[in-house]
Amino acid sequence: MKVLWTKEAMIQMIEIAKNMFDQQSEKAENLFEEIIAAAEQFSDNPGIGKKIAVFPVNQVREFYCKGYNLIYFIKKNTIEILTVLERQKQAERENILRKIKLN
Repeated sequence: MKVLWTKEAMIQMIEIAKNMFDQQSEKAENLFEEIIAAAEQFSDNPGIGKKIAVFPVNQVREFYCKGYNLIYFIKKNTIEILTVLERQKQAERENILRKIKLN
């Protein structure tokens, strides 16, 4: 399966990289690479993430990686990364998840 990133997820990754880069460029690069690598493993093992109860379909899942949750949607031939959430912002999590539109 091919892993695709939504515009929202790409924007989140850019923000993560910018915030981390301001602190430590090497650490930011490593984190960015680790998140990408975590997402790539979905192609071989799409069911690795935890099901998200607010969605009526079992194909929407989340996977924790280095302080971030990758929210993804398992489609017929692709895995779509919907968004990347900071673990520290769990209070906002439900509102963000409700805004996600599945195509």
